[in-house]
Amino acid sequence: MNWLGISLGTASQGLRLLRSFGAVKVAYVPGNRRDHYVADLDLSNFAAVFLKEELRPRMNRALERIKRMEELSAVMTPQERKSAHAKIERLRHWLEKGQKMIP
Repeated sequence: MNWLGISLGTASQGLRLLRSFGAVKVAYVPGNRRDHYVADLDLSNFAAVFLKEELRPRMNRALERIKRMEELSAVMTPQERKSAHAKIERLRHWLEKGQKMIP
């Protein structure tokens, strides 16, 4: 346990995630062999990496799931299909809105 009150493993995982998003960078400290980190205060880089690495793949998977729902609706009764298509269209609408917001 360290002064943050979390395990070293948890701290390491969190640090690895922050590094993958570009939110922290390694800082050289003369005479010290340990890695030291500083926050990258340029949030545009963090946001761009987050959108590219996390959000866009999730949206792509959501589109695949919507297509699969449409395929599965073929075996439904006409009343069930109508209800399902209304819900699917709402999902598609929100997904399209989200995709427009991502550069």
